[in-house]
Amino acid sequence: AGDASDVLNKIFVGGLPPLLDRDGLKHYFEDVAKCGAVVDAIVMMDPVQRRSRGFGFVTFADPENVKRAVAQAPHSIMDKYVEIKLAMPR
Repeated sequence: AGDASDVLNKIFVGGLPPLLDRDGLKHYFEDVAKCGAVVDAIVMMDPVQRRSRGFGFVTFADPENVKRAVAQAPHSIMDKYVEIKLAMPR
């Protein structure tokens, strides 16, 4: 669990390509979309089937990077459009 500032730096990314891993997700937002430094990227996996569940989270170093990522939508990763929203705490 993180603190409130962690939430301001995090986005939800849905509709991920099945073969995209956490390194690919980080690479996209840092190097392709140039949204800024990524502190963490995670692709949620199905523990039984060991496949991507099709969504993940990206945590940026700076909340301004989140605004940049949202403003640049729509994003296409590996020729697939993905949905981006601010991450909501559970």
